[in-house]
Amino acid sequence: MQCADISHKSNWDTLVAILEQAPVGLALIDTRMRFTQVNNLFADIVSSPSYKLIGRTVTSVLSEKIGAVEAENLTAIAKRILATGGVYTASSWKTPNSSRHIEWTLKRLEVDEVCIGLLLTVADITRHIQLQKELETYQQQLSLLVAERTAELRRANERFYTAFNVSPNLMCIHDRQGRIIDFSSSFLKGTGWKKEEVVGHTVLELGICTPETIKQLARQFCKKGYIRNQEIAFTTKDGQNRFAIFSAEEIMIEGKRHIMGMATDVTDVRVMKSELVRLDRLNLVGQMAAGISHEVRNPMTTVRGFLQMLSKKDECKAYQDYFDLMISELDRANLILSEFLSVARPTPACQVETDLNAVIKAIEPLMTTDAVIAGNDIELQLGNIKSLCLNEKEIRQLLLNLVRNGFEAMTHPGVVTIRTYEENGQVVLVVQDEGPGISPQVLAKLGTPFITSKHNGTGLGLPVCYGIVERHKGKIEVSTGADGTAFYIRFNATEKNSLPRP
Repeated sequence: MQCADISHKSNWDTLVAILEQAPVGLALIDTRMRFTQVNNLFADIVSSPSYKLIGRTVTSVLSEKIGAVEAENLTAIAKRILATGGVYTASSWKTPNSSRHIEWTLKRLEVDEVCIGLLLTVADITRHIQLQKELETYQQQLSLLVAERTAELRRANERFYTAFNVSPNLMCIHDRQGRIIDFSSSFLKGTGWKKEEVVGHTVLELGICTPETIKQLARQFCKKGYIRNQEIAFTTKDGQNRFAIFSAEEIMIEGKRHIMGMATDVTDVRVMKSELVRLDRLNLVGQMAAGISHEVRNPMTTVRGFLQMLSKKDECKAYQDYFDLMISELDRANLILSEFLSVARPTPACQVETDLNAVIKAIEPLMTTDAVIAGNDIELQLGNIKSLCLNEKEIRQLLLNLVRNGFEAMTHPGVVTIRTYEENGQVVLVVQDEGPGISPQVLAKLGTPFITSKHNGTGLGLPVCYGIVERHKGKIEVSTGADGTAFYIRFNATEKNSLPRP
């Protein structure tokens, strides 16, 4: 390729004017590597007047400015670009003994595909470098601030979720459509549902609350904007009916309104209160029995004796029916007083190792007689069980009370079944009838003195049974329905009672 000298071209004055108006430093270098023209900005950047640059070689000028080694390197690059073409750029190059940053660019110039020299462009990018460093510093500071805020937010989030999940309250967050979006571990534990079964569903879809309860809570929330300490009933996954104190608040999450519900399970508290009421009534019965039993039974015995004596006199034979009725009523009153005493007295009865099946068989004739009188039948299904530490007299009373209750509960002839078996290390005694079942109102207070569904009952028979089972460190469970009622008495077979033997 042929090369021509740029100094011999026309329109030189126009070219010089263009160079002077350029926003960067410009220099023209001929094919012999000599400066032929520079603008004032170039001269200012390299700190040399134009007249000291024009006509000199690139190597000599750069040796003064950047040193011989760097000058030779740059000259070699310039010669290569002059020969082969292309562009060379040295970005952010710092001049020696100076704080200025210069960006160099070398490009071959051609006219009609004929190389006429090089164009050297220089730009002072010191301010740009400073701004870049300031930006990097700012970015570092911003990164540190973001990291601190992120860590603080993470800690706050961890604290919230720790409190959220550790709380014994059943807590869940709903969107405005009632769908559950988050929940505490206590919520899952208390309702029996799994995480994947809960998310995206409503408590109505899960069957946790009834439609009536949801409507009632919704009306209260719309009216006040919150709910405080509302007692509700809820159902677990396995069908258990439980009670809770419920509260709800509106919260904002990502700019959207949500509702956080909190429920405290008070089922055990209600059971405890019911038990305290029962014990309080037992205590009342005890005080009443201790105060009146002996004072009343003694004159009753006297009156009964005189009635029996008078009934045997010839002149009183005409009133025999009246005497029998009065004696019968006195016997009934005496039976009621005996039940009072059975409930009231803290019997320190001795317990010995006994075969429960043998006790049942021993009183089978008596229970069969009661069954025949009531027009019913009795059936024994006795399994292979371990011996227990029992008070035989109290167990007999327990059996007779439960069996007679079963006979009285059946409005039509039926069968009372007595079963024994072992389950989970316990000996289980079951007394089951075929009656219509126990109403929920009576079932909730079962074992409480004076609570009865019988027209002529005293409501003391079952409290006596509960007292006997408690003294034997056992437990009574009741299952009732339209097909009948079953009382499950569970005795611990692996740990004998610690009461002293006789």
